[in-house]
Amino acid sequence: MSEHTPKKTVLYCAVCTMPPEYCEYMPSRKKCEQWLEDTHPKVHEQLYGDKAIVDKMAMSTLSEEKEAKEAAKMDKAEQKSEARIARELEAKLSSKVVIKRLERNKRKCATTVYGLHVFGIDLKSTAKMFANHFACGGS
Repeated sequence: MSEHTPKKTVLYCAVCTMPPEYCEYMPSRKKCEQWLEDTHPKVHEQLYGDKAIVDKMAMSTLSEEKEAKEAAKMDKAEQKSEARIARELEAKLSSKVVIKRLERNKRKCATTVYGLHVFGIDLKSTAKMFANHFACGGS
């Protein structure tokens, strides 16, 4: 019989859903580092402590100028990410659900609902639920 290897548990970041080793390449790097420091201080010390930074600098082959450019690029990506999140939140807060009644033929009409997608509602399942509830067709 073959021996079973023990299961490994992998730590995932609650901010970017990646392993902490990859958080430094994500736009939300500072938030990830703060989360790691608050929840797992030992892992934070291994990845972002003084010894870890010195080791990374020793392995780095980039010149200081290129490192500064990379840091600026990461800061810009983080700012863009935060701005995108703020825009999405603003769109969500300012959006409305619109219900319209459209006439088809003489006495027939269709009801349309706009704006549900902004609130994260699954449109396909909602259409099916409306169709069952109101005993009509829905798409």
